[in-house]
Amino acid sequence: MVHASLFGSAARGDGDVSSDIDLFVVRPSKIDADDPVWRRQIDQLAESVRSWTGNHAGISEISDDQLRTLADERPRVIEDLHEDAIDLAGKDLRKVMELR
Repeated sequence: MVHASLFGSAARGDGDVSSDIDLFVVRPSKIDADDPVWRRQIDQLAESVRSWTGNHAGISEISDDQLRTLADERPRVIEDLHEDAIDLAGKDLRKVMELR
């Protein structure tokens, strides 16, 4: 894993019991999105979030190569991440997005 962060209402502190726990995960480009070990880890993360919080985990997951493309295209999710993401693991997201 290159990076993981919390964003959205949970990061801003304005969520409620029905809010998703939004996570953004960046995997190394050498790991395929369908890799069985990777998929199992992502599925286990979603189950753990539900178990810890009672809320559904909304996991947005991309490769580090895709992140660089998104950083250039600037869709709304990138703006949301810039505004309220809390880095949880790996490299600082804002620094990773600046690498092109």
